[in-house]
Amino acid sequence: MRTKDFTKKLSTVINLFVKKSEQYSDGQDILSAFRKAGFIHGDGSVKSMFEAMLFYKGKHDLALAEHGLDLPDAQERLHDIIVYCVLGSLMIDEMHSKDKL
Repeated sequence: MRTKDFTKKLSTVINLFVKKSEQYSDGQDILSAFRKAGFIHGDGSVKSMFEAMLFYKGKHDLALAEHGLDLPDAQERLHDIIVYCVLGSLMIDEMHSKDKL
């Protein structure tokens, strides 16, 4: 594997995010679905949004832990996990920016 293989994989993940952001986003806020989940399952805080993200990501983690490479969609699940992790990182950024206000 070479650096270009890594960057090509990241491009694949970026394209997946763009496609899936239509599901997560209200068109202006890419975290809108998690914001709603944060209100349904908690107090609407960034912490409750983050916990919802961990739950959704956890379904992929569990499937991979149980079935590993035998899982037909293992690669897609890994890509989804990467997207969830970046979204979680954005939630942390939001939390830090609110602390600075």
